[in-house]
Amino acid sequence: LGLRYYLVPEWGRLLNPWVWVAAGQQVFFSLAVGWGTYTTFGALNPRDYNFFKDAWIVPAVNASTSFLAGCAVFGVLGFLSLQQQTDVADLDLEGVRLAFVAYPTAIANMPISPL
Repeated sequence: LGLRYYLVPEWGRLLNPWVWVAAGQQVFFSLAVGWGTYTTFGALNPRDYNFFKDAWIVPAVNASTSFLAGCAVFGVLGFLSLQQQTDVADLDLEGVRLAFVAYPTAIANMPISPL
């Protein structure tokens, strides 16, 4: 349920320019952590080193990690929506509440949590 909410787009929302602004902000925010990697590449490699391939690896790893994290987050949200018998969109968990309310609640309610 949560993964379906994550992976199946609402095509009408793609026409909203603020969705694209938020997506761009997220990309720049997540890539900003990796900018130090480029500095390290420049400082530790020889002057004639062609790091063009490395410059593509960093964003690819970032995108892969973001996708995997999204699967984890929306998997937990899907579990919570089944527990509360509501839709994922109606959970009202954003920002800090997602980290400090959703995850502990989901982990405490999972069948294997007492172990």
